[in-house]
Formats: sequence, C-alpha cells, structure tokens
Amino acid sequence: MNDTTSTEEPTTKNAGVWRSLWRTHFYAGMIVGPFMIWMALSGLGILYSQPIQSLLHGGSNQVAIVNSRATLENQVSNAMHRFPKDSFAYITPGATATEATTVGLTEPNGETRIVWTNPYTGVVTGTMFSGKDLPGFLNRFHGSILPREWTMPVPNVAWLFDEGPAWNHVEIGEVLVEILAGWGLMLAVSGLYLWWPRRGSPVRWLPSKSRTGRRRWRDLHTFAGIFLAGFLTFSVTTGLPWAAFWGTSWQTAASHITPNKANFWSDSSPSSTSPRLGDMTRFGNPVAWAMQDDQPAPSGSPMPNMPGMNHGDKGSSVMSSAGLPARILSLDGVQSAMLQDGMLPNATIYPPTNAVEDGETTYGSYLVFNPWPSSVGQQGAMYFDEFTGKKLGESTAKEWGSLQFVTEFGVQTHMGTEFGLASRLFMTFGCLLVIWNFSTALMMWNRRRRGGLGIPRRPSAPRIAKPFGIALIALALLYPLWGASVLLLLVFDRLAIQRSDKLRRAFGMPPSSTSSGCGDS
Repeated sequence: MNDTTSTEEPTTKNAGVWRSLWRTHFYAGMIVGPFMIWMALSGLGILYSQPIQSLLHGGSNQVAIVNSRATLENQVSNAMHRFPKDSFAYITPGATATEATTVGLTEPNGETRIVWTNPYTGVVTGTMFSGKDLPGFLNRFHGSILPREWTMPVPNVAWLFDEGPAWNHVEIGEVLVEILAGWGLMLAVSGLYLWWPRRGSPVRWLPSKSRTGRRRWRDLHTFAGIFLAGFLTFSVTTGLPWAAFWGTSWQTAASHITPNKANFWSDSSPSSTSPRLGDMTRFGNPVAWAMQDDQPAPSGSPMPNMPGMNHGDKGSSVMSSAGLPARILSLDGVQSAMLQDGMLPNATIYPPTNAVEDGETTYGSYLVFNPWPSSVGQQGAMYFDEFTGKKLGESTAKEWGSLQFVTEFGVQTHMGTEFGLASRLFMTFGCLLVIWNFSTALMMWNRRRRGGLGIPRRPSAPRIAKPFGIALIALALLYPLWGASVLLLLVFDRLAIQRSDKLRRAFGMPPSSTSSGCGDS
C-alpha cells in the first residue's frame, strides 16, 4: 500500500479532528525523530558506562591486591609529582579492592586531569583528561548537541526572587535539546490520542496477522507506540531537570516551595571552628579527659600524646608562620571520619579552600560526596572541619525538600541507578523501543506516494479536539521554550507555506486558490 491514508481513519464528522492530529503527529516525528534516535543510542552508552570504561581503561584502573596500603596523601603526592604544574582538586578511593584510586588534578588552563594511582603502592598507573573518552563524549552530547562555545541569552527565573541577573547565557545545544524534548512529549500525546479507541471501536493491542505491506508496519508501529508514549513521557520529564533553562527554573521554584532543611548546597562552606584536643580522639589519638577542651599549643611547642607534626599525619597540630592554624587533618583522617559517619568507601574528598577578605580569614571545610549517580538512599554529602575533623553538616534525602526528593528520584531512575538492574533494564528496553518505533515509521514513510514528502493531506475543515488543545496549552505553559518553537512554526506556516503553492503541495495542502484557511501544524 503506497497511499498516505489510514484504514483506521474515521468517516464521521470527527475526521477533521483525526486527520489534524495525524498531521501533527507526523510533523512531530519529522522534527524529533533523528534527535530521539541519537538520545536513545547515547543513553544506552551512558547506561553501560562502567563496563565500557573497564574495557577502555582496565589496564589503568584495575590493580592487584597486596598486603600493604599507601596513604591517600602519598597517592596525591605521587600524582602531583608527575604533573607539578597542576593543582589538587579531589581524590576518590576505589569502590572495590581491585580498583585504582582516582586523583583529580586541575591544569593551569582549568581542564581536569584524571590520574589513577595504585592504592597499595601509591604508583601512578594511568592518566587521561576528564570527559575525553567514549562515555565522556556520550554524556556531553546527550545533553548538548552543539559545541559548548555557542551560547545564547535566556530569561533567568531566579531574577524574580532577586537572585542573580535577569538573563543567563546558556549553550544553544542545551536549548535545542530542551525544545526537541518538548516535541517528544507532543509525539507521545498525539500518538496516544490517535490510538485511543473511539466510541464503539475495539481496543487494538496486538498487530493483525492478516495485514501486509504498509498496514503491517503501521500495526507494528502502533503496538510499540502504546508503550513508547509512556516511556517518552517519563524519560523527557525526568531528563529535563538538567536542561539549561527549564531545569534551572525548576530548581529555583522547588527551592522556594519546598526548601531543603539545610542550605548545604550553597557555594560557601561553613567556617571551621578552633580545634580542641578532644576532637582528635576519633582518629585514634587518646587524650585525657581533663585535657579534652584544651586548645592546641603554639607553633614549635610539642603537644603531649600527639605524634607527628606534618600535614601527612592525622594528628599534627601546629601554627603557621602567619599565626593561623595549620591544617591538622589529613586526607586519611577525613576518610576515617567519613567512614565512621556512614559514607561509602568510594566517596570523593574535596580539600578545603580558605579565603582572606579585609584581613579576615574564612576557613573552608573538607567536602565529601558519595558516588553519583546512585540510588537516592545512597546519596549524601558531608562537611568536615579542616582542623578538628568535626562534622559540620550533611545533606541526605532526609534533609531535602519534597520536590527535590521526587525530582532526584526520577533522575536516578532515568539514569538506571535507582532500582539497580531492574531500572537499567527498563531504560534499556525504552531506548531500544525508541529505535524500533522510528525505524517502523521510516518503513511506512518509504512506502509513501512518490513525488511528495508523504505528509498526510490537510483536511478541508481542520479542527483540534478540545482535550488535545488543552494538553497543548498546558504543555506550552509548562515548557515555554517548546511553546515558543510552536509559535515560530505557525509564523513560518503563515508567511511561507501559505504563500507558496509549491510548499503547499509538499505539505499536503491544496493550492491557495482553493484554500479554506491557514494550515494546521
């Protein structure tokens, strides 16, 4: 069959509504098809980043188990000795006994270098720049389909709350992803509405065995599309929190509607307090009860029961030449503290940053993050005093607002981590379903009438069903960038398609002399 009509097309007065929706579904598929296939393929790669990285970097990030262990300080020292011009950014111990430690270094140009070190010998086993391998490429272009240098201004919703400028400059590629994601929702809504049984018609779930050719492909497309509509709706709504405009706007709104119990995620870390000897007991340094509240001795004066006076020891306590407290908590001390407080062994440790302003010093804190992505229950972060090791604050799901919790739950399910293997298999099936359904759509389109684009003919009296119209308005209000793209298409239809008979024929419309009104989209 090589026509562009459907045997399921109503012959009643609702035919205009049905054909208008069919044209809308067709347009949405044309716009979003290649994008959705790319998102499905790149999403599959991201879902299986860990085995891909093991395959690519197994010689660098896998080590043999030996009896002794190198300190975290020693591993950082070895990494920085290899790249002396870089600065220390973070360190992540391996998740298993055979996994190398990851040391993050920052180049003078700001680029992040990953250095793998052997946790037993401290020797550097490999290096690469962050995001330069296949999983990094897929992650980058899954969220932005154009070079990151191309930017454009978009309104900043936070400005309404007196927070930041009125406009933000964001990547054009991220804006396009957000718009195309909106068209994905349009595809899901219109497809589901087309499938929905009419009054008196049976529910068709399975493809008909008697049909062949284009009808057979349409049945296969419809059968998969029933499930794909739900998957697209889920994946788009749970992926858009990362979008440049919508995600930032949603984050601002959520933080005001259901604020977190603690302002943990602000840029400024809590100031460290003056150390006490009693704070060191948690690191295996016994201190008499009577001395628990004593302050550290001045520089150069040894302290009882406190071995070691250098940065690499857990219990060093000295004063710097400027009279400020020197750091007395090593990376290994932070690791000991984080494990005692329930963080995962492969949590990432960020060193503190001290700032001096108007002669006043603000002492930063060690920041420790559990691995991300991971299930909501495993996520967490803590601040540790850089002198005492005291836990200054934490952020887990218990401290999040309701909207933040629901959003993060959806994001982690989207990334295949919330329910472990079940979540990953669900997203894998969805990605394969996207590829299958757009393939069947291409097979149908390939059997179109020759000499045209195969666009369904425009009805003589185009109409939009009221429920569908309400859904369109709601979608445009919820996702304004997508709504703006619809307006641009309507303007293009009015100024270009309606004035060109050649374009009108290509878009399945009669010549302008017999036109009864503007085209629908």
